[in-house]
Amino acid sequence: MIFSKEWDIAIDHDELGMTFDEEDYGQVEKINLIQRIKRDFAEHLQAYNKQIRKDMDFWIKYRPSRWGNFIPDRVGEPILKFIERKEGRKFLLKTALIASLIFVGVMPTLNFIWSNIFRVWLILLIVPLAYWSLAIAAVYSRVIALAVCEFAIVVLDNLIN
Repeated sequence: MIFSKEWDIAIDHDELGMTFDEEDYGQVEKINLIQRIKRDFAEHLQAYNKQIRKDMDFWIKYRPSRWGNFIPDRVGEPILKFIERKEGRKFLLKTALIASLIFVGVMPTLNFIWSNIFRVWLILLIVPLAYWSLAIAAVYSRVIALAVCEFAIVVLDNLIN
């Protein structure tokens, strides 16, 4: 067995079905590296394929058309009997209409208000923050300017005397 120092690949003469000299050593390394890359690539594809199949099986198993199967028969039968009557159909129709109006009309309106209220809050938050940031910066810059002026006066007084 020959071990590649660079790739840590074990090469078995019998496994490859050939014998080679020292000058063929680099060629065997290249062939073995390509085989290793192909094998790793195939393993990664199999792992992705397995995950995709698992996810798709979940979505197929729990698709909306199968949700009725999750309702127990004791509960489902009275509901079906209620819907078969005229009052049940009216109730179901009115409920569907109200739900549609809520999700088509009210929810987007609330969503619009909710998304824009954050912009208003942002304005109400940023304006005072900007004001106080500028005020504090002005106060401290004034204090720093006065300190620098005092220091300059002391230095110039000492230089002149």
